[in-house]
Amino acid sequence: LYEHLCATTPDKPQPTLEDLQPLYQAVAHGCQAGLEQESCTKVYRRRINRGQEFYSTKKLGAFGSDLGAVACFYETLWSHVSLALAEADRSWLLNEAAVRLRALGRLTEALHPTRAGLELEVSNKRWGNGAIAGSNLSDLELTLGKVAEALGHAEQALNYAERSGDADWQNYVRTHANHANALHQVGLRTEAEARFSQAEAMQTNWQPKYRYLGSGQGFAYCDLLLAAPERAAWRKEGGLADPPSDAVALLESCRAVEQRAAHTLKWAKQHMGLLDNALDHLTLGRAALYRAILEHSDLRILTSGFS
Repeated sequence: LYEHLCATTPDKPQPTLEDLQPLYQAVAHGCQAGLEQESCTKVYRRRINRGQEFYSTKKLGAFGSDLGAVACFYETLWSHVSLALAEADRSWLLNEAAVRLRALGRLTEALHPTRAGLELEVSNKRWGNGAIAGSNLSDLELTLGKVAEALGHAEQALNYAERSGDADWQNYVRTHANHANALHQVGLRTEAEARFSQAEAMQTNWQPKYRYLGSGQGFAYCDLLLAAPERAAWRKEGGLADPPSDAVALLESCRAVEQRAAHTLKWAKQHMGLLDNALDHLTLGRAALYRAILEHSDLRILTSGFS
């Protein structure tokens, strides 16, 4: 069955989720047949994920189907990956499970493979991968409200990135931005803004074409930049305060965030996935809403534009 499904499923340029279903089935049959390594390398990574393209999730949002395939490689969910796989693949599959569990809202379940992946990378002194795993764990802990733990792991991730000594500029940018977000969430706004600015300066230095942070890092930075306008807007809407004395500055913050999100949305549509598009649209909507409230605009007009 494994061989038949692999041989009879064509690799289309833009396959649908239905087109990929035989390959998901092939992964399951391959693991049942003791072909875990081949199923992982040749089918799941090469044909479903399409390498670093991560086609199934970034283009199709097929997190559930992906998680079903990833589960086939586990001896115990979600802690022990089959020893038939190379160690690097076992570490990668821990992260694959964690990311997909998070995307499906199964946050508590995602903690175990995220922690296990971090421990495996650190024990083998793979500091670059350890930085990524530490950032992932910090992000997850923030989502669960574990802000103190999140800040600690964000600081560890920074340390691992420095120890890696590699030239992966994206890793450096991400760990700095992740640390900035953790600082923001624990209430250290000034420190957070300085760290975000540092991360963005790094990105501009390495890739001048992209002068703004994008993806989740850009969304987190915009969240910080919108904090003051959001607070002022909801206080005004609730009748809790007089018009703010710094209204001009608050409106300018909203416009600056809208400009950022408009730029990063163009990049997301060209090079990135569904999540990045969604985050930019959410930021644009938030900034427009706060600006409308502070400008005394008719919210019915605003909401009709987003319908």
